Amino acid sequence: MKPKRLLIVEDNSFIARDTKRKVTKLGYKVADIVSSGEEAVEKAQNDPPPDLILMDIILEGDIDGVEAARQINIKQHIPIIYVTAYASKDLTQRVKLTGPYGYITKPFKDEELQNAVEIAFYKQEMEIKLFEARKMKAIGILAGGLAHDFNNILFPIMGYAELLKEELPSDGLLSEAAEEIFIGAGRASEVVKQLMVLSRPETLELQPIKVQSVLSGVLNTSNVLLSQSVKLEQNIEDCGLILADASQLYQVIMNLITNACHAIGEKKGVLTIDLTEKDFHHDSKQIRQPYVCLSICDTGAGMDQEIMGKMFDPYFSTKQKHQGSGLGLSVVRSIVESYNGKVLCESEPGRGTQFEIFFPRIITDDIKITEPETASESMGTGQICFVNNDSSVTALGKYNLESSGYQVTSFAGSQEALDFIQKAPEKFDLIIADIDMPHMTGDVLISKVKKIQPANRAILFTDHQKKISKEKAAQMGVDKVLEKPVEKNLLVTAVQALVQNKKE
Repeated sequence: MKPKRLLIVEDNSFIARDTKRKVTKLGYKVADIVSSGEEAVEKAQNDPPPDLILMDIILEGDIDGVEAARQINIKQHIPIIYVTAYASKDLTQRVKLTGPYGYITKPFKDEELQNAVEIAFYKQEMEIKLFEARKMKAIGILAGGLAHDFNNILFPIMGYAELLKEELPSDGLLSEAAEEIFIGAGRASEVVKQLMVLSRPETLELQPIKVQSVLSGVLNTSNVLLSQSVKLEQNIEDCGLILADASQLYQVIMNLITNACHAIGEKKGVLTIDLTEKDFHHDSKQIRQPYVCLSICDTGAGMDQEIMGKMFDPYFSTKQKHQGSGLGLSVVRSIVESYNGKVLCESEPGRGTQFEIFFPRIITDDIKITEPETASESMGTGQICFVNNDSSVTALGKYNLESSGYQVTSFAGSQEALDFIQKAPEKFDLIIADIDMPHMTGDVLISKVKKIQPANRAILFTDHQKKISKEKAAQMGVDKVLEKPVEKNLLVTAVQALVQNKKE
């Protein structure tokens, strides 16, 4: 890591030289020494600017150090430590208005300077983290407000596109159009999910997964990203299990491969993917732990230090508008760190980029991996209560279930559904309700229905923002939680399993 660069603003040449000696001794680099406030303002605008300014107050020229700091703060956010032998009550008030990171009285010792500089950099780091946290919270509030309505819009778009694909000849233009609509709606849904990943910690139930299984699926999908000029080289070992969510892991790998392909562009290049088991050394704890390491390396344009410093910022992107939202690496880091993993990056302009993702490996060998359920081809039987206040979602859900053999009664309100069930508690085998129903949410409705008829099975539709753990779902009487937008196969599979379970 390059040493921090400090600008010394001091009009006494002897003190300036002594301060330079102290700064250098502490391991920092002196960016420059100036003797006036005007020069300090000018130097602060250099590219790159200094990392910190040691500012004397009484200076040559027309402005003093406090006024120079005020002008610098208007355009730059550089930590400033005042270094002065002069103090008064009025001066202290002026100094406070500039938000200083420290104040040292001359003459000062080496350790006093060291403490002031280290505290200033620590304060800056904490301010950046606080700003990022507030920014993520704002994004979360925005995304959360949009998620419900947006997913209700996507639900019928994806559903009817899926229906068109089933009904139209597979080799026709309309079938291709339906496929593109389905894919586009899926991408829109992923954008909402990525926003939610950024905005708050996930409450997912992580499952034992082999990275190579998910990686294989990503590589099959990402072939469309690889132009003829990109050569793919891979070394994928049979690694141990990690605890992860399959969809999030897919998201991490796809984002990194997409970035690598965009970095290479239309030029000839190599994309190298390695998956191995490695030990990761924790310098602070002096321990080594077993990890599964995914390495994705490209021979693209590479990044300089300035870009690398911003690459994890939400919406920061060097891509063209059509190549992505700028959320990719932010999402990657957020997901990996939620698994207690590590993200390392090495890059250099003109020499490409390498990302290494370290996932903690599960040491236990007797963990079983459950295979995903699939819908039976045979027609189902049973009475379904479908509760949703969005008519398009209701119409699609009703059609999908009735075309699979079920009889469906729909309700636009929770109270309406509850009143009906109170009069006919034996009517339904299964209730499907949306968590965001007005007046009475879907989970509350299900809880009340279970008190009336405990044998009823229940499915709760949720948004990505409102994921519910199995334990909490069980407490509410919910047998299955499905995240909107729900594809037909996923819905029918869940309904088949629950209705059959009730009958048995």
